[in-house]
Order: sequence, then structure tokens, then C-alpha cells
Amino acid sequence: MRIKRFNSWNIQTKILLMGLVCLILFIAVSYGFIIPIMRSKIMNEKRIKLQELVGSTIHILKSQQKRHVAGEITLEEAQLQAKNIVRTLRYGKNNKDYYWINDFHPVLLMHPYSSQLEGTDVSSYKDKKGNHLFKAFAEVCKQKGQGFVTYYWQYKDNKNKIVPKLSFVKEYKPWKWIVGTGIYFEDVAVEIMDMVAKVSIGFGAILVIIFFLLYFTSKTITKPLRFVIDIAKQVSMGDLTVFVPQEHYVQCCEEKNCDKKDCIAYENSNLACWRIDGTLCGEAGEMPAGEEKMQKFCYKCKVYK
Repeated sequence: MRIKRFNSWNIQTKILLMGLVCLILFIAVSYGFIIPIMRSKIMNEKRIKLQELVGSTIHILKSQQKRHVAGEITLEEAQLQAKNIVRTLRYGKNNKDYYWINDFHPVLLMHPYSSQLEGTDVSSYKDKKGNHLFKAFAEVCKQKGQGFVTYYWQYKDNKNKIVPKLSFVKEYKPWKWIVGTGIYFEDVAVEIMDMVAKVSIGFGAILVIIFFLLYFTSKTITKPLRFVIDIAKQVSMGDLTVFVPQEHYVQCCEEKNCDKKDCIAYENSNLACWRIDGTLCGEAGEMPAGEEKMQKFCYKCKVYK
């Protein structure tokens, strides 16, 4: 039943439908590839950014260590000043992303949003999934000197919102400190959705443009087809006098420099004037009919040729 319905559609509708189906399939497949690629690309960029941010913070510790080595300040003063500087550092949207510092025990040495934990042993501290995150920070730094850790933590300064987080931690060997900062997967998801929305708008615009191109292209295809079909129907019904116009035909009035506007063939480049009685090519405005007309006027005329 469905095949019969489809077969009953006109050619233009079929062309438009097939074109749209192909476009929709292309867009669907593109989304299947684009979104994972976009997510992977954004996450890689975030990882690189986290490493750069922690690296720049390590330089603050190094500068304070140089002052201590130079005898300008004591080690305790150098470490205190370093913690105070890092405590004030912010970045990201609304300047709420931050850094923290712990050691290998692990003891939390500095955290701008969890100051109540500073100076405490956090080796037994677990997130809501049971992960010992501070132990994980210490372990990855013991093994590699730096690395990434995934866990659950409060969303920036919102203590009531606990979400997944990816952090990068790095060891500062002279002080046996670990400096870290991270991103929230929720923020990454929002960024990805923003990009998907922009891509969707682009695809939507392309879809509209291609639809109109298909529409006008299908009209240029179906219009002459309809004409040919009509001609074929007339021929199949026994009418062999049907005239099929050609683009190279010229206007009779131009070729003959004729001003007889009451002539049937006047200003008509697709009318077979030599097959129509009543054309006015005669000197007295009269035209013989049939073969006499063809012999006397038409065979020599460029319109006929």
C-alpha cells in the first residue's frame, strides 16, 4: 500500500523527498561523529589548559623559594606568602575557578573555598562515591610527578552542589607540595551544547538553502518532463500533428521583418507557422495552403530551416 502511495506522487515531490531524506541522514551521521569529536577536542584543550595553569602557579612557589635561598625571607615566610598569593588566584567564568595546595601526607595546606579543612589530615577524606581524592593526588604525584584525577567535589563556591570534576595536580619537589586545579564536567557539557547549538543553526541554514535549490532544480527538471509526457499522451492517442518546440527556432517577424501583427505566427518562436493555415506571408496578405504554401514560402524560409 505504501509503495502504491509513493508511486502515485509526482516526480517533483519524489525528488524533494529523496533529497531531504539524504540530507537528514547526512546530518544525523554528522552529529554522530561531530559531537564525540567536539567533546574529545574540548576535553583535550581543557587538559592542556589545566597543565599550563598549574605550571604558572608552580612558578610562584619557585619565585618565593628563590627569595628564601637568597636569604631575603625564611622558608616559613616564603611558604606563607606563596599560599597567600595562590589563595587569591582566580580564573574561568565569573572568576570562580581556583587552586589548592596539599602535601603528600596528605594534609590540606590551602583551599580558598574549604578553609575549615586547612591544616587537617585529609587522608581519610572521601567524596560521595567513596573515592579518597587527596590520597589519589598524592599517589599520582609519587608515581609520575603530576597527573589527572577524576572525583566529586563541590561546584566552585557552592557547598550544596556536588558534581564530577577533573583536576590536574603537580608536585613541587623542594617543598614536597602538591598544587592542583580542575574543571567541572558540567561546564564542559554546557560548552559542548553551545557549540552543538551553533552547528545546528548552521545545518538548519544549509538545509533550508538546499531545500530551495532542490525545489527550483526539480521544477526545471519536471516542467519539460511534464511537457514531454503530455506530448507522448497526445501521440499515443493518435494525434501525430503535435509540434515539439525547439530552442533554436526564431521569431517569424524578426526573420521576415514582418509587421503583420494579426498573423498567427507573429512574435512566436515556438509556433510551427508552416503547419498552420492562416499565416500571412503572401504579397496581398493571403497565403496558399498545403504543399503549395510549403513549396512557395516555407522551404526557403530560415524560420522553417
